[in-house]
Amino acid sequence: MQGASTFTSGTGVVSLAGDVTIATGKDIGMSGDSTLTTGTGAVALNGDVTIATGKNILMQGASTFTSGTGDVSLNE
Repeated sequence: MQGASTFTSGTGVVSLAGDVTIATGKDIGMSGDSTLTTGTGAVALNGDVTIATGKNILMQGASTFTSGTGDVSLNE
């Protein structure tokens, strides 16, 4: 698709068999109780990350938390 077109699907599954690029300044929006699931490869978050109030970060198994050179605050 090109131009100002909008892609809309029904209630079925949409499979994209290649890489997907989101243009600069555009977002991926999810609403409701949706879940974003990734494969087993790395996930790179290159911007700020906000965790909503009442939500948690869960690391399972023999995971390691590693920070960069900035401060880390652990508050009760």
